[in-house]
Amino acid sequence: MRTKVNDLLATGASYAMVLRALGDDNGMLEQRDGFDNWRLAGANWQAFIERGVLSAHIATMTTLLDTLRTVGLNVYSPLYDAILARVLIEAAQPKRARHRLDTGLQLAEDTGMHFYDAGLLRLRAHTHIDPDVRQADIGAALELAHREGATLFELRSALDDFELRGQPAHAELVDVVSRMPTTSAWPELSRAQVALDRLDPKTG
Repeated sequence: MRTKVNDLLATGASYAMVLRALGDDNGMLEQRDGFDNWRLAGANWQAFIERGVLSAHIATMTTLLDTLRTVGLNVYSPLYDAILARVLIEAAQPKRARHRLDTGLQLAEDTGMHFYDAGLLRLRAHTHIDPDVRQADIGAALELAHREGATLFELRSALDDFELRGQPAHAELVDVVSRMPTTSAWPELSRAQVALDRLDPKTG
């Protein structure tokens, strides 16, 4: 199973494309081969952030990721670039975060491994001060996630867009929320529903 996933990612398949290609194996993938662990990884990094012990983890993860890239172990690198960039953003180091995200996007361009491009673009928006530049990256992430059928990535981008622009991004967020499974436990969905309820209680 893991080999099959890696082969798909290496051909440039997005996360959503991987799930569709695996078909009936989808549930087994989530249980056995680590996609649930992506959510757990984010929770673990959030715990580091809340404990305020970032600098050592940033140094360790930067060294590890650069070493893996040097020896050619790149299959999940864009995801790890995103995790490290998120921590750098939380540590108020947007320039270093942007460099890490640009590195991930360049790797995707060089290798055709584009499965996490939407996530990298969305996070890169958080490194910009200029609202127009930020909006350009969020818009690109939204468009790419929608085109790939990656609804979770689309939700994250739509939520960021709504938090940045408010009412003008309302309809997009409502649309993406309506396409999420009602049984979804993703925290982004809960955040989106709370945000929509705050703006218009009738929406939720």
